[in-house]
Amino acid sequence: MSIEWSRKRRRQLGLTGSVLVLVSLAVAGAGIPLVFSLPDMGGVAEILWMGFLAVSVFFSFGMGVLCLLGVSYIKNGWLNLTAAQGLWRSSLVVWIFSVIGGVLGAAVLALGTASAARDGAAPNVATALCFLATILPAAMCGAAWTTVVQKIRW
Repeated sequence: MSIEWSRKRRRQLGLTGSVLVLVSLAVAGAGIPLVFSLPDMGGVAEILWMGFLAVSVFFSFGMGVLCLLGVSYIKNGWLNLTAAQGLWRSSLVVWIFSVIGGVLGAAVLALGTASAARDGAAPNVATALCFLATILPAAMCGAAWTTVVQKIRW
């Protein structure tokens, strides 16, 4: 491995990890209170959605931490292959769990919105933002895994 390759991968892992950690915290900080502004959800659906969002954000935050830890596996043209394999496996599992949380959260939000629409409440901008907040952590994990973590395996 060349020194340029290792510098590029370290920079990518560090930047990706930092962005994932910060955006995950921002999604949690903005998404959880946002559900209370929805006119079309109530009670159990709000609690379920917040729980699934928290699961997805937790694993997205974990992916960021894994990327930041992965920086230490690459040093001046050397790659700790055993640690890189472990990073690859664990980050794949984290991504899968983030997707599970995002999909279940989107399903709860869709069912709550459909139920409220049947009762006459119209979806608003907050509903669209909640859908975005639900899908964003899993999408970020997938992007991090496919563009950065996958490349250090080889």
